[in-house]
Amino acid sequence: MAGLILTNVYIFILAIALAILEIQIEGPNGWAKNLPTWRPHPNNWYVKLYMKSMSGREATGYHITMFSFVFLIFHLPYVFGATLTLEHWLQTMSFFIIFSVLWDFLWFVLNPSYPLKKIQEGTYLVA
Repeated sequence: MAGLILTNVYIFILAIALAILEIQIEGPNGWAKNLPTWRPHPNNWYVKLYMKSMSGREATGYHITMFSFVFLIFHLPYVFGATLTLEHWLQTMSFFIIFSVLWDFLWFVLNPSYPLKKIQEGTYLVA
């Protein structure tokens, strides 16, 4: 039980750190809107897969790299010898998905361009 609590606290702290980093990079312009990043052709198979998993959001080199980096970090224990079983991998993937949702949520909560009060009022429409 203590291990699960520690894991969740660690995931939360990691999500805060990455959300803050991303706020520093993107500022008020989410989804790499104003970043000079690679934007792959939407007809590539991996771009179609990415866009489908991201509810149709544009694939950018920034986001593909960032999600790949986080995905690799979550799988690092297997590189260091943790036993890779289906159960462990599904647990890793569940932590990765929880982390991704939390990271995105914290981007809005911690971003000074998106005051929580206005988000609660529905002032911001997120496309």
